[in-house]
Amino acid sequence: MKRRDFLIQTAKATAVAATFTGAGIWLSGREVNIAGDLFVIPDYSIDRSALSADMAIAHGTDSAAMVEAAVRALGGIDKFIAPGDRVLIKPNVGFDRPPSLGATTSPDVVRAVVRLCRSAGAREIIVSDNPINSPTASFARSGMTAVAKEEEATIRYLSINDFTLTDIGGVAVRQFDAAAGLLDGVDRVIGVPTLKDHNLSGMSFAMKNWYGLLGEGRNRFHQDIH
Repeated sequence: MKRRDFLIQTAKATAVAATFTGAGIWLSGREVNIAGDLFVIPDYSIDRSALSADMAIAHGTDSAAMVEAAVRALGGIDKFIAPGDRVLIKPNVGFDRPPSLGATTSPDVVRAVVRLCRSAGAREIIVSDNPINSPTASFARSGMTAVAKEEEATIRYLSINDFTLTDIGGVAVRQFDAAAGLLDGVDRVIGVPTLKDHNLSGMSFAMKNWYGLLGEGRNRFHQDIH
């Protein structure tokens, strides 16, 4: 199957599967903890027993309908977002590419997630990533700038001041600069990845999306990637 055909079929049939994989993707916030000079990532996990399922897969061609169906199957947006929450949405906006290439998260899926959060009473919704290419160009070309403007969400471009040496709990890499400044004061974190092929891992999915919260030199994570 050609890459383009694969991307089209994936977008139509399983786009939301990449977005909603239970508690591993939807995360509830905790108070940020900085111990000395080492930032400790908060425990964003939720009580999985409160969910109707660990994973929901929705099929179709209407992004909003698929997102809504998947979240409903998990138990509803209220299981994840409470009134007054400050929500961070983390799509893949790593490249200055149009949505048609599938290199970045579908803006229609992000729009649907923003609207669900708004319907649950979120007081602020932030959309952020740390692109490889120019942040302003990447957000504009991927369609995220237009979505954020139309849905009254806030785009947050990361700067060097947002990153702090962090205990990431890894095996190959234990400490690394992560976006502590972005997580400070956030109540909920939602990863909205895109499914695509990768020359080292075969494909990239939910875990790879968090790569965008890392600072400079993150290519180190391409070593022994599995």
